[in-house]
Amino acid sequence: MDYKSYLSKLKALALAESQDKGFSEKELNDISQKLYNNYLTLGYIRETPSKMIELPNYSFILFLEMLASHKGWNIESPVQNEKNTSWITKSSISFMNVRAVGSKDRKHGDFVNATKVLPCLRVEAIHLSPFFDHALGVLYAPEDLSTISDDFVNEYYSIALSPKDQLKFFIKTCHLLGKVVGFDLLSNTAQFSRIALTYPEYFRWLKFEKVNGEIKLADGKTQEEQLKPEYQKKIHEQVRQIVKNGLKKYGLKSLLDGRTETIRTAH
Repeated sequence: MDYKSYLSKLKALALAESQDKGFSEKELNDISQKLYNNYLTLGYIRETPSKMIELPNYSFILFLEMLASHKGWNIESPVQNEKNTSWITKSSISFMNVRAVGSKDRKHGDFVNATKVLPCLRVEAIHLSPFFDHALGVLYAPEDLSTISDDFVNEYYSIALSPKDQLKFFIKTCHLLGKVVGFDLLSNTAQFSRIALTYPEYFRWLKFEKVNGEIKLADGKTQEEQLKPEYQKKIHEQVRQIVKNGLKKYGLKSLLDGRTETIRTAH
């Protein structure tokens, strides 16, 4: 889906949302024109992030439409022609936890609303916190590296854009504004993540059992003994069998491939 399609899908929903909040169409158009004029004059919008996040979405989408028409709809990464990553050393970067970029009437931020903050950030790159499914509410304990957490999704706009399309919309908007986007790709996972359960051989495991009401290391072995290759292989096979039974029950091929809600339930 191209950027124009993203804006088109969001526009009708945004108009209804903004009018429900009491804005007239003229007011919404006036706000978008003011944003556009400000951006063309300065190269950014002179406003605080807290004020930007409260802008009506319809006005902001109109602003993006005007800007894309002015710059051209063929929107690409500002560094796509760079031969290496040395540009990073010369770039100003802002870290952003999208989940925390929320308006007063929402429990958490999301990719659609977070785009409104971008034009007031006078930086050349955005560094995103992890945004995948995670354990215990901890972003840095991912369950996998492909399923976008509901904490980052705008439920209202999910009628028009899937979670992945909401992320793509955010990235394309960054590119439209001349900003590069990166994110934390973690080398660790949650304790019993879908990755660990799918590839048990990549992790070290300890097996426990209950003996007379007390939790102890299984088979009377010490931690050092359990971590030996031959015992680890035994645990790996047991994990694979448990996962295989679960996949069969829910009609899945893998914990990393299938309908998101089914995977979450099976996990």
